[in-house]
Amino acid sequence: MRHARQCTTTFATIALVAGVAAAGVLWAAGQFHGVVAVTLLGSVAMAVVGLDTATRALDEAASRFERLAADCAAARVASLTDALTGLGNRRQFDQRLGEAVVAALRYGEPFSVVLFDLDDFKQVNDGAGHTAGDAALRHVAAVLAGETREVDLVCRWGGEEFALLLPRTGGEDASQAAERALNRLRSTVVDVGRPLRLTASAGVATFPTDGTGGDAVVDAADAALLRAKALGKDQVQRARPAVVDLTGWDRTPHASA
Repeated sequence: MRHARQCTTTFATIALVAGVAAAGVLWAAGQFHGVVAVTLLGSVAMAVVGLDTATRALDEAASRFERLAADCAAARVASLTDALTGLGNRRQFDQRLGEAVVAALRYGEPFSVVLFDLDDFKQVNDGAGHTAGDAALRHVAAVLAGETREVDLVCRWGGEEFALLLPRTGGEDASQAAERALNRLRSTVVDVGRPLRLTASAGVATFPTDGTGGDAVVDAADAALLRAKALGKDQVQRARPAVVDLTGWDRTPHASA
C-alpha cells in the first residue's frame, strides 16, 4: 500500500511539473495565451484532484488491510485458545508438540508431557451444576498456569483434562512439577457457592525414553495417568520406559545451523 501511494504521488507530481514546464516553454516562445492557460490550468487542477482522490482511496485501502490483518491475527489466536479457561487448546498443544520433537532431535534435549485429569469431576457438575463446574475448571487452569515456567505450555486437553508440555525437561523434573501442581490444587479452595477442594491425577512421559514421537509420548503419559487413577487417584505416575532405539541420540546440544 505504501509503495502504491508513493507511485501515485510520484506520477501526479511529474504531471504537475510537466505542466508547469510546458507553460514555461510556451511563454518563452510567445505562444502562451488564454486558451493554453485555461488548458494547462485545467490539467493541473485535474492532476491535483486525481492525486487527492487516489491518496484517499489508498488510505482507505490501507486502513481496511490493517483491520483485516488484525482480524486474521485475532482469529488465529482464538483458534488456538480454549474459550472457557483462556489456556491453549488441543490444537495448540498438537502444534507445539510437533515443534518440541523437532527441537529435541536437533539439540539432543528431552522434553516431557504431563496429562492431568480431575478426580470425580462428574460429582461437581451433578452436585453443584455446570456453572460451578466451569468455575472449577477455570480455577484449575489458574493453578496450573501459576506453577509453570514461561517456556512451558499449559493447555486444556478437553473436558476436565489438562496437559503440560515442558521443553528441555527430563522425567524427574517433570514429575516434581506435576507434584507441585497437585499439592497446590489440593491446598486451595474454589468457591462454587460452597467451598470445594479439588484433586487430580497425573501421568508423566518423556521424549525419547518413553516414546520417540510426539503421539507416542502422549500415549505413554495417558497410560501413566490411567495407572494413577487405578492406584487411588490424587497422585503422579511416571510412564514405564518404552523399548526404544536410542542409537545416535546425542544429549550434547548442537550449534544452530
